[in-house]
Amino acid sequence: MGIDYALLNTIKANYSNNNMAEDKASIIADLQSTMQNELTNNFISDFDVKIGMPKYRRTAIVNFTREIVIALKDERFKEAVYDSLAVSMYTYPGECKTGDYITIKERNEDVTYLVRAKPDQRINHDKAMLLNCQFNLNILDDNGMTVRKYPIFFQDNKSRPGISERSETGVTEKSTFQAYLRHDEYSRRFVDVTGTTAAGKSNKISRILVNGLAYDVVGSDPVSMRGLLTLGLELSNKTPNDNLELGIADYYNNVTPTPSENLILGDADLWIGDTNNYNIVTNNTVTWGLTDNSVIATLGLTGINGKCTVSCISNTALIGKILTLTAILNTGTKYTKIITITSRI
Repeated sequence: MGIDYALLNTIKANYSNNNMAEDKASIIADLQSTMQNELTNNFISDFDVKIGMPKYRRTAIVNFTREIVIALKDERFKEAVYDSLAVSMYTYPGECKTGDYITIKERNEDVTYLVRAKPDQRINHDKAMLLNCQFNLNILDDNGMTVRKYPIFFQDNKSRPGISERSETGVTEKSTFQAYLRHDEYSRRFVDVTGTTAAGKSNKISRILVNGLAYDVVGSDPVSMRGLLTLGLELSNKTPNDNLELGIADYYNNVTPTPSENLILGDADLWIGDTNNYNIVTNNTVTWGLTDNSVIATLGLTGINGKCTVSCISNTALIGKILTLTAILNTGTKYTKIITITSRI
């Protein structure tokens, strides 16, 4: 049973008025000690109750690696989009921070959430707001080869009620959508230009693909909530340079540079009855093609990326014929080389 502090104050005031005085500092210290004892030994929080109840208690995974115990909290949010896609979570102190991914099993399915803001630090626990990540966003590492997957919370900016709230997330008036994701050493390329490709192109990410649709990144904010990155987005059109298979927009802008025009290496003349080697310097996957394949000459693949052979049959009637060798990169970029059939004599 808790102590009646109003009564205690009245009693102390009465003793003081009857010349049994204590100084103010002693009274305050006495009250503080009593209140601290009550908080330490008798305080019961919502966390204390729910962390032990099967209805609320869960095992969650932080950033896909570390397991923690949590309790879910029933809560309603002001915005409809949050009310349907956000939850509140209790944890023991210091278990998560802004921008962490929290994976929770719900109805036998793993659902990934993003910690929306700095957890509220209570007496014996933390409380965090989680946003349900509806989609995954793929970006490339600086080396242009490693695909990094980021779950994102995605929403229509028009659902936000006012400009002031939009300004909190750093998006612009032009943006019509926004996305939240973890801000780390790889996703920072939405904000910082960390370098250029060998072809001299910026490796800053300015376009993304989300669920098969392309968006331009028109605003970003990595500052307001450290650990969380907010993107302002505008719906755009897909281009031939978008890698739909990998789900990466403007794939060519972030990979090891593609070759310049006319850089299919190899002789422009092919003797009848002979074989030439051709190659193109790239780290991309290459699909080779040849006009009149197997009629005038035969295309051969060496099994090594970026290399092929072209063999002409021994027939003098073919002298002067023209072939076109094509190299199509997985970015959709196409390169050609004209090959003329000649004679040794």
